[in-house]
Amino acid sequence: MKSVESLPKMTISGRRFTRKQLTRVQETVQTFNNLSRQELALTICEHLDWRTPAGSLKVQSGLTLLEELDGHGVITLPPKRITKAPVRRVPAFDQHPACPPVEGSLSSVAPILLRPVTTSEDRERWKAYLQTHHYLGYKHPFGASLGYFIVSEPRQQELGCFVFTASASWALAPRDQWIGWDEKHRKKLLSLILSNDRFLIFPWVKVPHLASHVLSLATNRIADDWVRVHGYRPVLIETFVDPTRYSGTCYQAANWEHLGQTQGRGRDDPHHEYPETKKDIYVYPLRADWQDCLTQGHRKADIKKRYRNDLASARTRSVGDHFVTLWKQVAEILNDVASEYDRKWRVRKRVIDSLMLMLLIFRLVSSKNSQSYGTTIDDLWDSCDRLDLSLPQKSSIAPSSFCEARKKLNESIFQRVNTLIIETYASERSRFTWRGHRLFAIDGSKITLPRTLLKYGYRLPNKEAHYPQGLLSCLYEIRTQLPFNFDLVARSGERSCAAKHLQLLQKDDVVVYDRGYFSYLMLHQHFQSGVHAIFRLQKGGLSEVESFLASNETDKIITIFPSEGVRANIRKEHPDLDIISLKMRLIKYEVQGSQYCLGTTLVDPKHCYPLQDFMDVYHSRWGVEELYKISKRIFLIEDFHAKTERGVKQELFAHFVLITMNRLFANQADLELNSSDPTSQCLDSSENNSALGVTPRVQTNFKNCIHVLERNLEELLLLTSRIKTVIHRTFDAIVRRYQRVRPERSFPRKSMKPDPRWQLSSRKKKKLREAAAADIPA
Repeated sequence: MKSVESLPKMTISGRRFTRKQLTRVQETVQTFNNLSRQELALTICEHLDWRTPAGSLKVQSGLTLLEELDGHGVITLPPKRITKAPVRRVPAFDQHPACPPVEGSLSSVAPILLRPVTTSEDRERWKAYLQTHHYLGYKHPFGASLGYFIVSEPRQQELGCFVFTASASWALAPRDQWIGWDEKHRKKLLSLILSNDRFLIFPWVKVPHLASHVLSLATNRIADDWVRVHGYRPVLIETFVDPTRYSGTCYQAANWEHLGQTQGRGRDDPHHEYPETKKDIYVYPLRADWQDCLTQGHRKADIKKRYRNDLASARTRSVGDHFVTLWKQVAEILNDVASEYDRKWRVRKRVIDSLMLMLLIFRLVSSKNSQSYGTTIDDLWDSCDRLDLSLPQKSSIAPSSFCEARKKLNESIFQRVNTLIIETYASERSRFTWRGHRLFAIDGSKITLPRTLLKYGYRLPNKEAHYPQGLLSCLYEIRTQLPFNFDLVARSGERSCAAKHLQLLQKDDVVVYDRGYFSYLMLHQHFQSGVHAIFRLQKGGLSEVESFLASNETDKIITIFPSEGVRANIRKEHPDLDIISLKMRLIKYEVQGSQYCLGTTLVDPKHCYPLQDFMDVYHSRWGVEELYKISKRIFLIEDFHAKTERGVKQELFAHFVLITMNRLFANQADLELNSSDPTSQCLDSSENNSALGVTPRVQTNFKNCIHVLERNLEELLLLTSRIKTVIHRTFDAIVRRYQRVRPERSFPRKSMKPDPRWQLSSRKKKKLREAAAADIPA
């Protein structure tokens, strides 16, 4: 057996092998001498990581390498197994499909669709058409290939078919000279050239210019289709036309370039024994830098990098037309509501209108307090100028004009926009239900406000505090993660805000509350409205709850009727209220040592859901806590620009509208990301055991979503002619950044971030300690 050192340089299927690699191949064959040739080729490909761009092992190339080494005496392969060669069935129709004649102009059959051959039924029919009607018949393609049917969309009729293969001619003098190829480049990069092996318009189709039109459509899409299916982007297409049969007019009309003629030897005739008809050579470049791609970057690392880039570009995701329509409606809502409010406050038609104010406030909310009004206004003007969007005047408005105009715009404009967007999204939201119920959470959060809001009735949290606080209350739809309704109040409590939110809900909706919300009045209001509630109950409340917590029971229905003292207090505030006995289901469970007690109005037999469902639903209300986290840490809503109540509410409400618009994109992206998993398609868990259905495998990075939407906001909202392109571009930028859903933690979460809230100074803390010590008797 010869040594590897005696071998010449060896390149197989575009890959150059080092002597070290060939030595490993030799050792593998000697070690596993009982394997068949096919098994050896598989093993060699795995060891060398020899794969196609799509990721499959190059077994046929591995067999070629082994036979080359066997021919040089470096290895000894097991003898070939003598088996009867399989006889391929000649494709044919059992019964030829109906073929009504198609005549007329191109417009009579347009638009033309190119339908890829994907199913086995389509493939058999496609092969039979080529075998029956193409003068060369059907030949099984060698290597990668893509076949298509030519379909008339209005007629829903097949007009022809064609195929592209990765089996370009090994050596073709006119082509190689035109490209500027030497042998080294050709061996490495031949796979970047496709061959249009068959092109057929059916004989019963007589439509002028159809062939050239189809060729134009094919060359426009083949590169993207090829990289999606086979993992790399081709650079050039070649084809051959028999001049004794055809003149090649359709290729010329489709801007293919004629390079000359072949030698008439054929693909398998290196010794000139079987002369064939000389054929015309036509080529079509698929990219502007085709020559650089075919003459440079032939190193293995460069080719791999090119393949990676091709795959990345092929993963561009486009959103469906239904979402494009939805977003156009969102943009129309913004424009219509702005016009509605213009009629309320714009006495004269000035430069600043409601739409401009909303866009500027959106930009303010997305920027830090350190950014001035002037900078924000200039940013908007520069963005619109760069995007060629219309503006009322060439130069930006003065910051003082913006401040004065803000005072006239009612903050309810943002609540109105948010409500209309959610109503428009209703058809999509219907998929996000729990057992047929819409699922909501109500929660409030204290917001630190500018000191100037003291004069508007907002109070200091304690005597030592410098800044007042207000209560930001939000009605939050859990499954869609949308802020459904919101308000900022100075003196009202959380229950009063919740009562206002309930007026917006429908019968059979379900609202989840945290501790502190339960009271007889809240329970009574839920029974009156038909809206179901799930409260988290705490100790120190109803005697019935206290006895349930002390018992061993985990599920019980109780009747609640307030005591005489409680009834007297209720009558003082609500003299017309009919105080009656109300039923409530109590549920008790424990998670990681913490006991939870829930009370719900879902007491009817048809609503007798299992304990696990209520556990899942209650803990899903954590989404509203995440909402406030997004508000305070990403939007930094407590970093206000305004110093008046109206201005503060404008910024708070505007940030909720931005979250709603972001959620439309994020929800659609989540559906797209999890669409490959059939179990994740079920959003409505009405027929599932789990309360919230199947947890998605991955989810959109919402922080990235916010920043992407911020960059494209003007283009998305100003109803430009290119809005569809902008929506697709924005969606692709959002769906590219995602993260895997993390499992539940088995350890307590502890943040190491410094607390950004205002703290007492060390001097005041010392005074408080001294005062507390003075109150303690010696």
